[in-house]
Amino acid sequence: MSSREAILANLGHAHRHDRPVEPWKTRRRFEDPVGKFEVSLAGLKGEVRRAESLDGAWDVLGIVLDELKADRCVANQEPPIVGYDLVTRYPECDWHLVGQSEGDLRAACAAADVGLSGVAAALVE
Repeated sequence: MSSREAILANLGHAHRHDRPVEPWKTRRRFEDPVGKFEVSLAGLKGEVRRAESLDGAWDVLGIVLDELKADRCVANQEPPIVGYDLVTRYPECDWHLVGQSEGDLRAACAAADVGLSGVAAALVE
């Protein structure tokens, strides 16, 4: 058996955990993450929408979800998203919450109309 075959055989027998994938986090730090994100988004022909407060940002998110007629949404559980009850606030979306929801994360992301993440994750991507 070649090394490649041995590795593949071991992977096939590896114990898989039933718990959901952990939320993605980065160790990178950005000097002005919001400003950098806005410049990057505008450079990709994206639209920046600002809010006066976090509560206002949740209202803006609701408007965007309505405009996009979003049915399936994925949210990375990181600040300021973590701890916020997206499922109750926006029940029109079938939410996949990273680290909480069961099922295949890749499939959920591929099927999602909207992905919600903090600015650091968006910059790294």
